[in-house]
Amino acid sequence: MVIKIGPVVRYIFRTLKVANAVIFDLMKQHDAFSERSRLFTPILFLLFLPIFILLVVLLIKFMYNGDKVDIIALSLAILLQLAVFALLLIYRLSVLVDEDGVHFTYPPHVRKLRTIPWEDIDYVQVVEFNALGDFLGWGYKRSPKYGQGYLTQGNAGLFVVKKDGTTFMLSILNTQKLQEILHALEK
Repeated sequence: MVIKIGPVVRYIFRTLKVANAVIFDLMKQHDAFSERSRLFTPILFLLFLPIFILLVVLLIKFMYNGDKVDIIALSLAILLQLAVFALLLIYRLSVLVDEDGVHFTYPPHVRKLRTIPWEDIDYVQVVEFNALGDFLGWGYKRSPKYGQGYLTQGNAGLFVVKKDGTTFMLSILNTQKLQEILHALEK
């Protein structure tokens, strides 16, 4: 007797509200592609850090001998930078490709596990893209060429064309493993 693990895990997720990370960890044990990537990278942290330190030093300096307007402006700049930093930490793309279809989450835009069954998919293709040229950046973007984009790191992704004509792109870092799984699922 063969039990498909995909529907069982999705049922657990829906009924017990189990975190998405647990689902993806369970699915890693089976013949499926699973990947989680973040929009935030250590390089971004290194870019944010000097600016943050500069703003804090200026704020301390102006607190002792500055105008209230300067203090308020610097405080708002620090808060804005912290908000952007926190938002970059939230963006995390989780992709799963298994015998049931393509599953993904991309909080805060796609909070619940979104599943596209193979019956609704015309074709999928691993493609290379230019995030700046095709989507004008990373994050939750739209492109005339690829449709909706859920982009984190890298320049490769899973391009999905649904039977109803809608298209979307999911950033993928490990394209070789995804190609192997897609080839195995074709058989």
